[in-house]
Amino acid sequence: RRNALILALADHWEKHPPQTPVIGAGSTGSIPSTSRLLSVISRLPNGCLLLPGFDPQINNKSWEAIEETHPQYGFKHLFAQIGIDRNDVQNLNSDTNTYTPRETLAREIMRPAETSAEWIILKDKTEDKAHITKAIDNLTHLYKEAEDFIPKVILVSETSLRPDTQLVLLGLITDISTKKVTITDRSTGAEHTFDFTKTTQVEDLTGEEASISDFEKDVSVLLVATTNEDGEFEVRTMRSLAPLDELN
Repeated sequence: RRNALILALADHWEKHPPQTPVIGAGSTGSIPSTSRLLSVISRLPNGCLLLPGFDPQINNKSWEAIEETHPQYGFKHLFAQIGIDRNDVQNLNSDTNTYTPRETLAREIMRPAETSAEWIILKDKTEDKAHITKAIDNLTHLYKEAEDFIPKVILVSETSLRPDTQLVLLGLITDISTKKVTITDRSTGAEHTFDFTKTTQVEDLTGEEASISDFEKDVSVLLVATTNEDGEFEVRTMRSLAPLDELN
């Protein structure tokens, strides 16, 4: 019933455009009927859309790679239905180049896999690097202030199909063989050693299957581990955060 009413309103306004201001706010048009209504509002004589969370700073390559699971996909779909380019969207902020460190960090975290290789060049982009460093420093500060917060170790319920301790670690490889890997934790500087098993998944920057022999010292990795019956950590997944084909 709701969708029918929304579509009826859209049809009515399309045939009889109101001359008074009409503002569509707080929606990305994720529901087809709402998307239709927003499309009509955008073409009214005094129509206006306020888009919550739209990120105009995403580069063109990443925008083209956005898929349905990405938070910005709703806007991409909406713009296609309206028939406008994302660059046609006006920023209410007078300084269109102003964005916060947290926004920069969120944009890089949600970068599509197809363009994630650009993470490696962040060190050469002074402004973005400074923004991300500041955002991470703020998060680190919050972590230190929260006495009961343990972000890297997750205790799974005993009734779970995998009732072992989960550990997620971001760091640099300091030693690696076909059987073990030693990682230096980026946040604490502590070293941890993990065992490889037959079920260990090793991945490159894009998530494709790789070989342990492709890795070497000083490579940044994201590692997920679990404990075995002896309480020792075994690697579930190890993904490189740098292009492996550039190491040699």
